[in-house]
Amino acid sequence: MAAFTLHRILYGDWRQAVLGHLVEHLRTAGHQLQERDTSTFELKTRSGKPEPLPMRDSLAILEDDQTGALRVLDFHDWPDPFDIPHVAADPRLKLLLRCQYRDGAFRGPGHEAIRPWTYFDGRWPSLEPRLEELRRRRRTVAKLHFRGHLWKEREPLIRALQRRGVLDADVSALPYEQYLEEVASHRVILSLAGMGDLCHRDMEAFAVGTCVLRTNPRSRLHDPLKPNHHFVSVPGDAAVDPPEEMADRIERRFHELTQNAGYLGFVAHNAQQWYDRNVRLPASMRLTESLLELER
Repeated sequence: MAAFTLHRILYGDWRQAVLGHLVEHLRTAGHQLQERDTSTFELKTRSGKPEPLPMRDSLAILEDDQTGALRVLDFHDWPDPFDIPHVAADPRLKLLLRCQYRDGAFRGPGHEAIRPWTYFDGRWPSLEPRLEELRRRRRTVAKLHFRGHLWKEREPLIRALQRRGVLDADVSALPYEQYLEEVASHRVILSLAGMGDLCHRDMEAFAVGTCVLRTNPRSRLHDPLKPNHHFVSVPGDAAVDPPEEMADRIERRFHELTQNAGYLGFVAHNAQQWYDRNVRLPASMRLTESLLELER
């Protein structure tokens, strides 16, 4: 069985948690694996010239100690980070898995090695011990739920929905446990794109079993999220469409949903199953091992 070195920079959040569980999983599966905390990784160009790559918290490189083949995990939120084309152009790259994969984002050398992965919640996997309890909660709050930063792109839409009485009046940050209680008590949550097209709140709502209302994501995952099956789709682009027009579409779709409890339950159940296949432990680690194409 091959031996590997995982190159990464330590960073104490969900990304490091994912890598820690992946290392444990791969070792348990019989892979030989050592970890290396490094600030720079030396890429190779197609001309053979070395190129130093600054290692950031959103990249991890799995290097085959015998063949030199590279397998990369990419946690970046935005669709076209500047360092990915450099990694893709390294002739040693076997594949690169992206949390926020978007078709056509890269067209340069090696782009065919870039593939969709999965995504995770913001405190992954800390909510897992509470999943079954939260899924059993009665969802009685009839207003839309949203908690998030009021960036200038978001605030006009949020305020428009609040004026209409559709959205909760307070959207400021909460302690995590209190936030989970709110998500589990609402019938529908609103997900708006943030740093990335997909959001941690999508995953958190999927996990606890609350229906998500959002525009169709442009990011694609290995196990595709299907509109009106895993989430309820509202047309448009909240980042560019006039806020009042977008608020009108969201309000109209929301009122349709609140009159159809069976459909809400159907979508929430499908999303739970998706979460269990792709995000929950140990399924997400088995999935990642498979996508990395590591031979046992």
